[in-house]
Amino acid sequence: MGWEELVGGYRTDGTRFSGAIEQGASLLQLKDSKQFNEQILVRAAKHSEENDRITEAIKLYNLAGDYSTVVACLAQALSNTISRPSPEEKDRALEQPAVDIIRHYERMNRAAGKDREAVVRLLRIREAKDQIATGKPEVAIDIMESTELIPLSGDVAKITRRAEEFKDLHEALQRNMQAYLPLTMEALAGVHQKVKSSVIPDATRQMTLTALRRKSRSLMIFAGILKYRMSPDIYSYLARLDVEIAL
Repeated sequence: MGWEELVGGYRTDGTRFSGAIEQGASLLQLKDSKQFNEQILVRAAKHSEENDRITEAIKLYNLAGDYSTVVACLAQALSNTISRPSPEEKDRALEQPAVDIIRHYERMNRAAGKDREAVVRLLRIREAKDQIATGKPEVAIDIMESTELIPLSGDVAKITRRAEEFKDLHEALQRNMQAYLPLTMEALAGVHQKVKSSVIPDATRQMTLTALRRKSRSLMIFAGILKYRMSPDIYSYLARLDVEIAL
């Protein structure tokens, strides 16, 4: 018997179906779905979470209707995957369920707030990483700009304000600054290399390089204000790439 046949699950249209355990709830002396959720699903979810079976835990919390715990778990788990240099198999297994759940929650207006917002941004950072890995740094820049985590406009007042607001970000996003700042600078450096070696009109090349330098400088101003929050190695790496882009 499959996992969902035991505990239930969701169909592709978002409707829920019950499993064998819930159908036999009366034999377990469970009066209603609330007791089933609390006594069976939430307990099983906590056990899965404690044993690092996060995808399983998230599905169980979701079935139990504990939507705020789902997004809190997702934020923590995605934060851990982004901080790793390369994703493990279990990290990849988590991504698609995370995307599906967040889309569904946004549609149904479930678990709105800081955790859900953090999950959306963490998934975008993960996507930007993948785009760089497949040789599409320009797409990665667009994705990172859409997160609004790093101001790249060149507006010093805006950069300063965003740096001041950093302390109010979700803890998972604060912790991963040392992952997504280098990621964004690497994307800028990747586009810079592409543009320098491309066969395009000189005026277009110069305009694009100027825009890249503005973004790179903006990132360095932002990183400079928050320098105390990162390791010296990371800051030196950013500065080195900034110099390369300026050439």
